[in-house]
Amino acid sequence: MDFDQTQSYEEGWCISECIGSSYFPDGWVEIERLDEADVFDSDFAATAYVYNKASEGSDYHRKAIIAMEKANFSLIPGYKGV
Repeated sequence: MDFDQTQSYEEGWCISECIGSSYFPDGWVEIERLDEADVFDSDFAATAYVYNKASEGSDYHRKAIIAMEKANFSLIPGYKGV
């Protein structure tokens, strides 16, 4: 995934690659709290933070969401993007 996470680490969140499962054998990526930063109480809170910042106009957070979604949608066979 092509996304510079320097700022996200400073803010206490990251985009993580998750190991595959029976539903998603190739794995997936998601926004998570950076546990060692101890900024957010949960992954959900970190994800909400990123989406809220993007909705407020942050280009960095918007790019994080796009990178995550692009990585996940590329796992769908035959998906050619938007």
